[in-house]
Amino acid sequence: MLGLGVVGFALVAASTPQPAALRVDPDGSTTVPRTHFFQNGWVLYAAVEDPRRVPDVRELGCSTTGFTPEPQPRDMTRYGSRVVDDASISAVLLLGPSGPDAVVDCRGASAAAPLVLAASSEAPAFTPTAIAIVGVLVVVLGALVHPVTVELPSRLRGPRPGDDLV
Repeated sequence: MLGLGVVGFALVAASTPQPAALRVDPDGSTTVPRTHFFQNGWVLYAAVEDPRRVPDVRELGCSTTGFTPEPQPRDMTRYGSRVVDDASISAVLLLGPSGPDAVVDCRGASAAAPLVLAASSEAPAFTPTAIAIVGVLVVVLGALVHPVTVELPSRLRGPRPGDDLV
């Protein structure tokens, strides 16, 4: 039963969509919805002159709270760019998953507007797949150690000479 429950949870997790992209107020606070442990984290996109030289988030005039920090890659171009309101925006900061109190607070970031938060990848995270694999392994292990399965080979062989048939 446990294995089937784990597989069911994995199927629900795999079908949960990534959070939708979110516009960040360049002169205020933006509350960010919480991500689940099986979803991809957030990336902050902004209009910058050179996407290969990404400014620090404080240079943009923003601060963040409530995110699980992740190591920043040297090359943020791996997260691509987007077009919003006919402006090209580039990835400037990998924020990671958000908690229940996640906020992006910007003051005077109008020069980098539009600011957008989007999932770090549109592809589903591997976590639900890994959970499903574990669930299937638990089901198989349960079937292997179940008492009926253990007795099955002796039932298939039939009685042996000298077995008491009473």
